[in-house]
Amino acid sequence: IFLQCPNPDFNKPEHRWRMLQRYLIEAVVDLLAPNGKIFLQSDVEAVAIRMKEQFLRYGKGKLDLEHGQSEWLEENPFGVRSDWEKHVLERGAPMYRMMFSKSSDAREKMQLRERNAKTNVFR
Repeated sequence: IFLQCPNPDFNKPEHRWRMLQRYLIEAVVDLLAPNGKIFLQSDVEAVAIRMKEQFLRYGKGKLDLEHGQSEWLEENPFGVRSDWEKHVLERGAPMYRMMFSKSSDAREKMQLRERNAKTNVFR
């Protein structure tokens, strides 16, 4: 899954809507195959940070940042740049990139959490 520069014009108030909502993130995570990848990038750091936080918050514990990423990815790992990405880089501005992967044992983790939650209710 690729989500790139989800805000058409960050400086115009009427365009400050957010494409990424909880229901979309949950649907993407639910439908993503085990070991599937989600690549996110934006040329606006605040938007990239928000995307990262939302995927971590609504990913249902199924997502991990690849390689324990604490910093942004320097390069697009797929080697193919979008037109906007090319434009941003040509003007010398940064792109903020991250990659998530869905745990192969995500289903087992989720079932364990659900069992523990049910058990804790009766204690």
